[in-house]
Amino acid sequence: MSEQSAQRPLGAAAGSVVAMALGSAVGFLPGFIIVALRADLGLDYWQIGLLSTVNYGCTWLAMSPAARLTDRWGARRVVLLDMVLVAVAGGIAAAASSYSFLLVAGVLNGLGYALTNVGTNIVVKRSIDAQWRTAAMIAKSAAVPGFLALLAAFGPWIADRWHWRWLYAALAVGGALAALAVGRTLPDDRVARRTPPTRELPKYFGWFPVGAALMVAATVPIYLLSVPYLDESLGYTSTTAGVLVGVSAAIGVAVTLVIVLLSRRVGPEFRARLVVILSARSRLMWAIFGLVLYRIRLVMVLCVAMGAFIALLLLGGSVAVVIAMAGIVGTMSLQSARLGAMNAAVVERAGAAAARGSALAMGGYYLGTMASPVIFGALLDVGLSYRWVWLICIMLLGAAAVAYRLAGRLQPLDWSRWKALLSGRR
Repeated sequence: MSEQSAQRPLGAAAGSVVAMALGSAVGFLPGFIIVALRADLGLDYWQIGLLSTVNYGCTWLAMSPAARLTDRWGARRVVLLDMVLVAVAGGIAAAASSYSFLLVAGVLNGLGYALTNVGTNIVVKRSIDAQWRTAAMIAKSAAVPGFLALLAAFGPWIADRWHWRWLYAALAVGGALAALAVGRTLPDDRVARRTPPTRELPKYFGWFPVGAALMVAATVPIYLLSVPYLDESLGYTSTTAGVLVGVSAAIGVAVTLVIVLLSRRVGPEFRARLVVILSARSRLMWAIFGLVLYRIRLVMVLCVAMGAFIALLLLGGSVAVVIAMAGIVGTMSLQSARLGAMNAAVVERAGAAAARGSALAMGGYYLGTMASPVIFGALLDVGLSYRWVWLICIMLLGAAAVAYRLAGRLQPLDWSRWKALLSGRR
């Protein structure tokens, strides 16, 4: 870590949060203003859905080039470039006179979002101490659902009260302002490199994109199918179901922020000391509490925990809707946490090839994001019940945990001094 990078950890974290939030907005916004777009431009549902698919398809395709560009230009420049692309994409969409303009905006935004995904990972790795890195990654990931919750809450109202173009115009202005802010808050990491960056990844690293694809493929249906599930299977109206899922998403963001605060207060050395004290004479306790000392193991635990919450959603269909809602809240609460923990594990495991590693892992993530809606939609179209959908999601999360285990674990923290301290007290 360079001296300059180390001097601005808070600014680096804040800039990464803003960049992730704005970078994701253009891709998701069409779904929130679908009624206004259909009325104004005469679009079909599949055309509006295609806007998001094109956006994140371009993100997936641009991941590897984004890694190479980050290695060459530095993280600050590529994130700044994405904010410029957000401003341009927002401006094009705001002035759109036909569907093709929205497609062009989606392509530009999707290509730029790959830059921010890779660039912000590198910013966090090089600017923030290891003990705070996981918390910073979680906060960065939580920015996306947090900002989308605002768009979901106010986007339809603004589109109905004024016009949907104002939303894109606001994103264009926000992108321009964010570009200025990123230039001032993110450190110039180019000065940290004295030799060309290595692109060699550790053995078995290829399991990371597999785990990411399986993990996101299993959790996307929670966002896409929870409302129709409550409507069609549990007897709620679509309006009530939408409110319930919206409240669940808001609670999920709040829980994620609590996780960030706890991660910041309970540092790795405290966790190491806790493990030593609790587990000194018990192999079972080492097996249980030792999980918190490995970021990859933490991701595995989060996958299993999300599977358990989806099981509650499955059980709620035959027992009580309260149990189903607990499953939705729990899964959404862990969404950002598991992505942040995965990014932290990726940059640590990849070492000097962090840019390439981030691109590879997030490439798998966006492949799963694209494939999941189509696959699960097709399964429902052929007559598969929601119970089977949730069961498949649970199995995918179990497979994701196995894939992360195969990706390899990080070196444990050095807790020898805590063991020595404990021995001295006996």
